[in-house]
Amino acid sequence: MSETFTIRMDGDMPLTVIDTGLSDLRWYGEELTDPVTEGSRRLYRAGLSTRAVTIHYEDDELEINLPVGSCEEDCELALGIVRRAAVHSGSPIETDHGELSLGELDDVFDADWREQQLTSAIRVAAQLVARDGGVISLPGPNRSLCLGPRLIGQLENAAPAQLVALMRRVQWPDPRYEQAGTFEATRPESLEKVTFSILLPDRDCIMPYTNRLLLRDNDDNIILIPRKALSSLPVFVTPLDDGNDLVDAIAPIAWEQVCVAARQLQVAL
Repeated sequence: MSETFTIRMDGDMPLTVIDTGLSDLRWYGEELTDPVTEGSRRLYRAGLSTRAVTIHYEDDELEINLPVGSCEEDCELALGIVRRAAVHSGSPIETDHGELSLGELDDVFDADWREQQLTSAIRVAAQLVARDGGVISLPGPNRSLCLGPRLIGQLENAAPAQLVALMRRVQWPDPRYEQAGTFEATRPESLEKVTFSILLPDRDCIMPYTNRLLLRDNDDNIILIPRKALSSLPVFVTPLDDGNDLVDAIAPIAWEQVCVAARQLQVAL
């Protein structure tokens, strides 16, 4: 499962505790300054990370959270911050396994533990899919990995490296594909939330996992279809997982054919 590390910091925390100069380090959240200011950040390594390491720094206390399903590079990113924070502060490391010294850290969080970060993700997802059906989402730096019965069946007995390859394929596809916009609406009669993504012509898109798919025809009319009906349209679709798909650009001359097919599948919000 996810792991949380907490270290008491005394005085300013230098930026080198968080960032040692990795050229691929990226983050969401508060700006990283030197010394580091209070706030929350989600750190990841571009092109490598499968999950994001969350750090929260407030009242001289640094908390680092490493989610289940983190790859080797994510584990080392989190543990590197823990080590440097402990060296700088001289404080013990509070963990879900109790208080640890710096010398005990690598004994507990060793290679077997790192592998369990991946195998646990599949085990938990498989149990939830078997119990509840549907699709389980694991949020990543760019989008959520969607695991349903199809992929769970392929991954249950697979090596951890296969899960890492799948997660990286979802997080870091060919950069020519743009993330499609996602919106949320409320059904007025039931107040149920409905998500929908927008399929546009003339661009390569990553279509996320939503309830509905929205198209706009050449007369500016809106067409809503079930998201799962994407594969029924005359478009070239490459599944990334059990929810995200790559859709190749649709030429304007072919767009009307796509809209004609979509009208046959049209549904209400």
